[in-house]
Amino acid sequence: MKDEWTKKRSNVAESVSDHIIKTLQSAKKHLGDASPDAAVERGKVFQLGGYLEDAADAYAEGMGSKSNGNEAAARLALVQILSREPEKALATATELASRHPDFRFKESTSDQHVSALTVLGDALAVSGRLDEAIDAYTRARSTCSDDAAAPGRLAQLYLATGQPERALELEKDVARNPRFGHLSQILAAGRANAELLSRLGASSVAGWVAVTVHGRPMLAEEEAVVAPVVVGDAQWCR
Repeated sequence: MKDEWTKKRSNVAESVSDHIIKTLQSAKKHLGDASPDAAVERGKVFQLGGYLEDAADAYAEGMGSKSNGNEAAARLALVQILSREPEKALATATELASRHPDFRFKESTSDQHVSALTVLGDALAVSGRLDEAIDAYTRARSTCSDDAAAPGRLAQLYLATGQPERALELEKDVARNPRFGHLSQILAAGRANAELLSRLGASSVAGWVAVTVHGRPMLAEEEAVVAPVVVGDAQWCR
């Protein structure tokens, strides 16, 4: 089982690497251009490099783009979440979702899409407004059928708010997104032992909902779970 898990995650790592390279190669062609579209490309590079302040500045400039302004706004909200600026993130995401709720964009690290409503859900979640976040993720699933992040996010919040049965209903959809590999393990273990799921709490939603680490870490009895599940077993690892 461990070898199988290692192989699976190695394949995911190769895919992520390929997509990052493509994103950077595409962006490099326009980095020096003085246009809002080029600013969006610079934002992607800065975000992938961890230069969050520079990424935010670039995306803010990119919001003036006629063709990529919505993407710039969505990515700005995500950077603001990562920068621990929930109020700014919520304002950015709310404006975008109210104006264009069916907008979605492709991730820089995969072919998966994320919708404006899921970004809004993320901003609501890190602001502690969990019921509203659940509503946003639910709307995202019905509005954008190819939103690959909404099922995983929704399952996370169902677990965090003591609704494990509803989380389990999303197990197949969660498994379709490799970002949620660890969450899929948790759900599989929880189907075999429901008590495991009942131990999750929401004391640090802002931490585990961070966009760059979809699916982990989760929580067990208010403590961070470093490795959510031992492969091949249904025990928590602290």
